Amino acid sequence: MEQRKNAYPCRLPRDVEGETDPMAHGRICANVLPYAISQKDTKYVRKAVGAIPVLGALPMKIHQMYRAATKENKGVLRNEMAYELAVHLVTHDCALAQGMVAELFSSYDKMLWMLFQDTNTLTPLLAEKLKSV
Repeated sequence: MEQRKNAYPCRLPRDVEGETDPMAHGRICANVLPYAISQKDTKYVRKAVGAIPVLGALPMKIHQMYRAATKENKGVLRNEMAYELAVHLVTHDCALAQGMVAELFSSYDKMLWMLFQDTNTLTPLLAEKLKSV
């Protein structure tokens, strides 16, 4: 998806046929997609290390407690990315945003349901899926 991010069609469904909003699509390509990939990569590594008996369990707990105590602005960036994706999903006919949501939820049907929701409903759902834990 990342390699072909600019190849996905994106248009404003309520405007003139074929009219696009390259700035909004660019923000999804440049900000949200790399963030989502980074979070999922981090989650994958943590789960892999945590699956190693004895070696993984204790260091992971220590790391989680340290991060919880020291991290500032907990979830702010995640919520911003989730909101950006939610807005783009409901305001544009964008194959990239639709593909990202379908991939995050592992469900095309869930993505279709989300197309008809508002951003207040979608943002917390997307933010939960963008967690790296």
